[in-house]
Amino acid sequence: MIPCIGHVLKLAVQDVFKVAFKSDTLTQSELVSYNTDDVEYDVLSRLRRGIVFIRSSPQRRQQFRHILAAESLPSLELILDVPIRWNSTADMIQRALQLQKAYDKMSDLENAKLAHKDWHFLAAISPLFARFKMCTEALSGSKYATMSRVLLTL
Repeated sequence: MIPCIGHVLKLAVQDVFKVAFKSDTLTQSELVSYNTDDVEYDVLSRLRRGIVFIRSSPQRRQQFRHILAAESLPSLELILDVPIRWNSTADMIQRALQLQKAYDKMSDLENAKLAHKDWHFLAAISPLFARFKMCTEALSGSKYATMSRVLLTL
């Protein structure tokens, strides 16, 4: 049996996250309850924590919407990645970069604040994950044959 190449590529990307960025995708309940007093988070974990913080309260969502309007940014929500949804980390990073000004102006982000170097890092890795997203989408078709596309896409 030949495994789904899109799935294999997704697993490879997850391994890159775990090794290179020391980042595991945590569930929303783990993010909210995780003790952060003595832990230095990597960039992706802090971004996830900030997104959960903003999205978990109607008042903070409203505050975020007001900041979006004041900054003339599109009225969009932050996206939280999900381990079972392929390419959701790329979507999360891309949306966070798009709404960076509003994220930075949110008050009470505590240990989810991102420094200028963190945003620079996210901007640098975003094209890498966008490429993986394009590849997995091209190789995950169900209405057309994909085996002939493997070498061309990668």
